[in-house]
Amino acid sequence: MDTQDDSKDHGGPAKGGRPRITTKAQLRAAISGSRGQRSVIAAELQISLRSLTRYLERYPELKQEYQDERDTFREYCKDKALSNVCKALEEGDATTSRWVLDR
Repeated sequence: MDTQDDSKDHGGPAKGGRPRITTKAQLRAAISGSRGQRSVIAAELQISLRSLTRYLERYPELKQEYQDERDTFREYCKDKALSNVCKALEEGDATTSRWVLDR
């Protein structure tokens, strides 16, 4: 394991071969509002998905924050989908009614 300070780590080389340093605070900020999309987090930090995976494995508390962000968005999507189905049923949408009955 790396002997560097836990508050920062190399996220792989940036353009020109310089190492990119990513702090826990930067990771936390990128996770917040990402909807749990790893590609969004990695793009924000300008690191690879592999580097992001390493960071999340290295910092379990940030991995948990990522999982919470992802789970919250998934629940939001389920609620939104159910709301849309209910609205369509209330409006008498026959296709949606058949879809529900087939389930």
